[in-house]
Amino acid sequence: NGGDTYADNRWFEGPLVRAFESVFEAVRAHVRTQSRFPAGEIRRRDRPDYPLEALREGLVNAIAHRDYSSFSGGLTVSIYPSRIEIWNSGRLPEELQVPDLRRNHPSIPTNPDIARVLYLRNLMERIGRGTQKIVAACKELGAPAPKWSDKPTGVTLTLFAAGTAVDVGGLNPRQEQ
Repeated sequence: NGGDTYADNRWFEGPLVRAFESVFEAVRAHVRTQSRFPAGEIRRRDRPDYPLEALREGLVNAIAHRDYSSFSGGLTVSIYPSRIEIWNSGRLPEELQVPDLRRNHPSIPTNPDIARVLYLRNLMERIGRGTQKIVAACKELGAPAPKWSDKPTGVTLTLFAAGTAVDVGGLNPRQEQ
């Protein structure tokens, strides 16, 4: 609708863990659930359009790694019909590039004190597996692989709804097959 209408436009403030829980529940409320009766089974199977574990992990990472020193910084969650984008005003550490997020990499917290609080509240680990857990959760649900971008304005994680075709562009004939 021209990009100027929002279905939900909220601002979350307060203690870190409580704000995280509120944001997660608000995003979760917008995730549709598909219900079906698989052939040969007597019970209904419910499946969310997005892996909730990946959403949780993406939000925790955005909180732990955002740039709190920037007045214009923050964290934004944008929900579209076939994707969810989680943006934060931080940057990847110099030692990491976007492709590194899909494999084993060290945990290099941008905000060690905030990461410690999240760790002590059992919301994150300290071994750098969060991004790999996001990839695995998307794969397990049958959703397209997540996409990260690291720009001077911040880091964006894009999660795609299960059953969504993602145009990766630029495939050669062998890759298209």
